[in-house]
Amino acid sequence: MVKEQGSITIQRPISAVFDFLLDGMNNTLWRTSVMDSKKVEGKPNTYKQGMKGPTGRVDGDYEVTEIKPNELIAMRAIAGMVRPTSTYEFAADGEATKVTFTLMFEGKGPAKLMEPLVAQVMRGEIAMLPNLKTHLENNSEAQTPSTGKETFMKVINPSTVMTPSSGYSQGIQAGNLIFVAGQVGVDAQGKLPGDGDMEAQTRQTIANVAAVLAAAGAGLKDIASATVYVKDLADYKVFNQVWDECFAGHKPTRATVKADMVLPVLLVEIQAIAVLPQTN
Repeated sequence: MVKEQGSITIQRPISAVFDFLLDGMNNTLWRTSVMDSKKVEGKPNTYKQGMKGPTGRVDGDYEVTEIKPNELIAMRAIAGMVRPTSTYEFAADGEATKVTFTLMFEGKGPAKLMEPLVAQVMRGEIAMLPNLKTHLENNSEAQTPSTGKETFMKVINPSTVMTPSSGYSQGIQAGNLIFVAGQVGVDAQGKLPGDGDMEAQTRQTIANVAAVLAAAGAGLKDIASATVYVKDLADYKVFNQVWDECFAGHKPTRATVKADMVLPVLLVEIQAIAVLPQTN
């Protein structure tokens, strides 16, 4: 098994560095070995990438296997004889960010003979970290004139909730605020847990809100405000019982509105705004 690792400190906020590296299409901006990179349609965490190989262009797919907001991005190659794994690890260093880039490969069978060559390629990839630093420090995002603080928006569409069928996102992180789109009582496969069952739909709806927040590094306890749409106020008592159970010890502001649903089988919808918790 071969392993190469390198670190660099970048004078940019951790969220900006994390978001930049999470988008694989940015690889062409700092890794001179990457000729082109694009997302694979229907697979939001998979990229098709063209690399400069020893004898010419090498095409391959890789996927993001683990995401911990502002902490870790893990990836693995999913095509070709050589399938290395890699990670970016992030640590705040005052207002700067330390990034640790690790590449690993274990050859099996004929691929074992390629380990020395792969190690050489890996060292070349690690050596490109100064390019990352230069690009991010010289191409900072827009600043807010009044405070000098970075402003940014990040789309949140986790696989743990149903994929939006039209032009919206399940969540948006804007600065330290997380805006959760209206969630209803269907699971990630679009199945309704209980036709006419307010308790089951409420539990699924709150679980969906929690899933969107979790993808951004937050939870139900971080919700500051929620808007609830109920089809029939006769179900309000049942809804409240489930709500109180799920939000024990935390009482965000809330507005409840009687409303017609987009689909007649839906009984409740919840929209929320949360504050991203501070990390030490």
